[in-house]
Amino acid sequence: MLILTHSTDATTPGRLPNLKGIQLERVPSECGSQQSLTFRLLDSTHREIFHRLCTDIVTVASIAPSELAAVIATIQRTWRWHHLLRGGSQQRLSEEEQKGLIGELLTIEKYLLPNYSAMVAISAWSGPYGAPKDFQIGLCCIETKAHGSSAKPTVEITSEHQLDGNGLDRLFLLIAALDPAAPGSPGQFTLTELVARLRDQIMQADPAALNLYEAGLAAVGFRGEDDYSEYAWIAGSTRLYSVGEHFPRLVASGMMNGVHHVRYSLSLATCDTFRIADDEFVAALKGA
Repeated sequence: MLILTHSTDATTPGRLPNLKGIQLERVPSECGSQQSLTFRLLDSTHREIFHRLCTDIVTVASIAPSELAAVIATIQRTWRWHHLLRGGSQQRLSEEEQKGLIGELLTIEKYLLPNYSAMVAISAWSGPYGAPKDFQIGLCCIETKAHGSSAKPTVEITSEHQLDGNGLDRLFLLIAALDPAAPGSPGQFTLTELVARLRDQIMQADPAALNLYEAGLAAVGFRGEDDYSEYAWIAGSTRLYSVGEHFPRLVASGMMNGVHHVRYSLSLATCDTFRIADDEFVAALKGA
């Protein structure tokens, strides 16, 4: 085990990473003034990984300037390990990974932050943690796809659960137009600049939500020290679709027994009848 004990004043909100063979939990003390973050090895075959994880966490926590900073650094570092153990790269995000993350961040900036508190908006961001949909607020979910204006009029759906609305009140598919920017294009931005812009907005609205935001970034493999200056992007308009009973899709309940983990291309041209306006989408968000 590795145990990090701290005062309850240094407790941070939000979920904790789920690591294979390693249990991470918050444990309150009997006196009530302290709490512990405990890392427990459950599977001895992961002993070497567990040792490296613990050594890494001790290192980042020991150089933190305060107790709260040590707790935040520990959780963010563990989310980084979560990303790596799920098969993520230690290198910077690829071009496609950047596009996916940018699409989700633009959804937060354009639709969630203006209509919810910062804490609710960032808590709704479930995609980085392996959830089948990118955002969930109550029984309303959003799946976001970034799509280039000159690309084929299709988007990739990566599982039979991604557009499955079973158990939900509403499910939306959001297509964020995103293209590489020509040099000197007005309105262009890099992933690093967008991350910083959103960080400032969250900080002004509710600093407590910032930890959740940083955890989400760590979970998808974004690191502030990576250089993304060679990738400049420009965002276009957003297309919104209401995913209902007759929407073209594959869902788990319609799959033959033994068939799963499917991946398919969805033609956007066949989805035109399901397009909705911004005001209907925002009304549904507020209702959720």
